[in-house]
Amino acid sequence: MKLFSLKNLAMTGALSVGGLGLVGMGAHAVFTSTAGDTQTINAGTLAISATSTDGGSCAAYDSNGNCGSWTLPNVSGVNSTFNSGVFTVTFTNNGSLGGWYNNQGLSLTTTAPTNFAADAFVCIYQTGLDGHYTGVAYDGSISGAPSSSWFNTGPSGFTTEAEGNGFGAGAIPWYVIQPGQADSYSVQFYAGGAGTGPCNVVAPQLTNVDEGGGATLTFANTFQDTPVG
Repeated sequence: MKLFSLKNLAMTGALSVGGLGLVGMGAHAVFTSTAGDTQTINAGTLAISATSTDGGSCAAYDSNGNCGSWTLPNVSGVNSTFNSGVFTVTFTNNGSLGGWYNNQGLSLTTTAPTNFAADAFVCIYQTGLDGHYTGVAYDGSISGAPSSSWFNTGPSGFTTEAEGNGFGAGAIPWYVIQPGQADSYSVQFYAGGAGTGPCNVVAPQLTNVDEGGGATLTFANTFQDTPVG
């Protein structure tokens, strides 16, 4: 009985040692590795600024110093036959994102007598700066300008230059101002004849019913950082 007991103890000791050995082997078989990445994302800026070398001043600046509204000089005391000369406003993209034309609009304010806005003409055209669209946007009576389809949808609803405007395949879309680029518009008021340059619609001469009248046009563009439509 004593021998049996001793044999039992010996086997127990052997199993205990074996168990310790298995634990040790497991500890030596563990390998570790670490992998990861870091990425920073910053938002771009959309900053279109208006200016003119033909006089006037900025009426409103944004927080970054870009002019959001340019006021051109007044044209006062015109005769029955007159031409104001050409005034050009330039829109420059000072941001890091492309500025897509979202909407173009004209609003009109008149002073009595209102006949003046119906009889005097205005011609607005794009000059093709930085490869943008070149052509007349509107040429007609001042009072008719705000309802022009151009200033509500643009030509063909802001399509590309390649679609019907005489540009070849692969032409840039005229309706986006890329960073560092600019687009410009020229305007002239006249009566008693045709305008100058591409403005060739003949306006009537002003009459007594137009004396003392006046008109103020406000040209507003809105831009967005993604293509329209």
